[in-house]
Amino acid sequence: MARTRHAFWTAKRRENLDRDRRQTLALQSAGWTVVRLLECDVWERLDDTADWVEAAVRHRPRPLETTWRIARVEVEHTADDIECRYLEALHDPTRTATETGRRVPAKARRR
Repeated sequence: MARTRHAFWTAKRRENLDRDRRQTLALQSAGWTVVRLLECDVWERLDDTADWVEAAVRHRPRPLETTWRIARVEVEHTADDIECRYLEALHDPTRTATETGRRVPAKARRR
């Protein structure tokens, strides 16, 4: 959850998710193998990320159930930096999940 400009970042997150979904489905319909990686995938799971790319090159795409995207974030406990993240499956917006955890800024994940 952004510390400032919540409305802007909430709308931007939704727009990005909707755009990624449209583009992914259109490319797949045209016969392309789509690999979508987030920066955090590379920083936090480099070995898995390399495996996903290799699998795509060998035409064994990453399982769809692992392509979750954050649709919305709400603060649960401000003092403890706890947030609830609402997720949607990239390929199916009706598949949803939630996860609760400590807010970790992107800069902190890179250390």
